[in-house]
Amino acid sequence: MYRILERDEFGNPHEVIYTNDFRVIGKFNDKGEPMFVTIKDPKGKLVYEGTIEVDIYQYFQKYLETGKTIKSKEL
Repeated sequence: MYRILERDEFGNPHEVIYTNDFRVIGKFNDKGEPMFVTIKDPKGKLVYEGTIEVDIYQYFQKYLETGKTIKSKEL
């Protein structure tokens, strides 16, 4: 799923890298699920920033299909 690079003061992930090399930085819940985050591709380009409204892999897939930063409500 992902490798944790940094944790917040509560021990929850704060910065992770998924197996597809997408970097996710922000707030995760107690289950380790992303809540409000910034997603960057392997080259550091912004993929999405905001509240995760669907499965995070849908954001990765949409970005891989279009190559464009995703705006909220596009999925």
